[in-house]
Amino acid sequence: MNMSSDKMKQNAILQFLFTTIINVCNSKRRMMG
Repeated sequence: MNMSSDKMKQNAILQFLFTTIINVCNSKRRMMG
């Protein structure tokens, strides 16, 4: 039970980081283009 909740937390953090990186890349591309 504890391990699965930890994994869910880890996945949420990874997803958040992934989304943030994509957003930054998109905004940078928009600024350059």
